[in-house]
Amino acid sequence: DMHDLRHVGQIDIKVNDIRCSGDSLYVGTASGLYVIDKDNHHISWLSPFGTDGGRPVGVDVIMPDKAGHLWMSSFSKGVMCVDSRTWECIDHIEMPSDMAGVDNEVRALAYDESSDIILGTNVGLMRYDREERLLSSFGQRYSNCSVESLYMDMAGSLWIGTYSDGAGYTHPYMNRFSHHDFPSDNPSIGISGPMVMNHGNLYMGTEGGGLISWNPKTDTYTSYPCVPSSRNTFRENNVKSVMSDGHLVYVGLYSGWVYVFDVRKGRYVEKYH
Repeated sequence: DMHDLRHVGQIDIKVNDIRCSGDSLYVGTASGLYVIDKDNHHISWLSPFGTDGGRPVGVDVIMPDKAGHLWMSSFSKGVMCVDSRTWECIDHIEMPSDMAGVDNEVRALAYDESSDIILGTNVGLMRYDREERLLSSFGQRYSNCSVESLYMDMAGSLWIGTYSDGAGYTHPYMNRFSHHDFPSDNPSIGISGPMVMNHGNLYMGTEGGGLISWNPKTDTYTSYPCVPSSRNTFRENNVKSVMSDGHLVYVGLYSGWVYVFDVRKGRYVEKYH
């Protein structure tokens, strides 16, 4: 309602991610983490990664787990796990300093079948063994790719979206990755937003190409630009967030617009600003 909107409006900085867990709404921003109590609408601000150059380090991706922990990634200080009740730091993952090309920016997070943490980085996929506290790279196919999005479906398959090398997936019972290049005539091959599954198809947000749907059964892609693509519509087709709800997929754009895609009709049915 409008009372909620006025309170949430106090967050006036770039929002990177929003997650709901229990009675709290977690908002990752360019200046740290905001926690909104859904009952009394109280907003708290934290800087879990401290500062860098005198400024709070931003929170990029948020991933609550079933144990009441909150996993967060940053642009410059790796990944942190905190107890969401006490805010005690449970774990902190930093990228290996001896790995060529790697930095401390983690762009995507997911669990695998053993509850290890999968990290999407600028040099591919990494797996963090929570018991041994060991970090290792895996998925040679993506070792030179910037992994922008990860999605674990209900069957346990891990879907991977990259910025410049298409998408793929792997299953815990498979010892290989299945890779899929986008069609050459697609306006953009860069995955820029989260991936969601809806009615058996995978929907991916691209940077400049709008929404892409992939049908795993037929191995076919369909592109759904929010506005007809041309040189001047990059901003209007730059997808930053994707959310599935029933037969609808909500597409958040860099321009500030939200488009609503109906998977049954195969087209956008509404838009908001």
